[in-house]
Amino acid sequence: MENRESKLQALEAAEENVRYWQAEVRRLNYELGKVQNEPHVDAITKIGVKKFAEKVCEKYGITYEQFRHKSRVRPLVDIRTLVAVVAVRHCRYTLSQVGAVCGGRDHTTILNYLERHDNFYPRDWDYTSLYKQFEKWVKETFV
Repeated sequence: MENRESKLQALEAAEENVRYWQAEVRRLNYELGKVQNEPHVDAITKIGVKKFAEKVCEKYGITYEQFRHKSRVRPLVDIRTLVAVVAVRHCRYTLSQVGAVCGGRDHTTILNYLERHDNFYPRDWDYTSLYKQFEKWVKETFV
């Protein structure tokens, strides 16, 4: 049993290491000018993260106040997670900027959303489907 647990820990550490280096490669490529922003990234950056969040709320039929509310109901947390992933990882907004838009949340909450995405995206069918639909909508809407 102990051997299995140590193998699982080693696997988790390796996965975390891979994610770290993938993010580092993206960052360096961006700094070196090798990566051009996609049109939707430039459009979101231009309108700002608050307007982006408002558009997302409109899409999912909730008010911006509901989005900012302290509720931890899964559909609302999923929507906040989607906004955080696009805003931080694609548009390079800071954790604090995204936290302010998501109801004055702390930067660690946004980190939690990003980690939640990393855990759910490949493994949870419902979330994966939601994210893929959201990503498609973002690319079509913000051109």
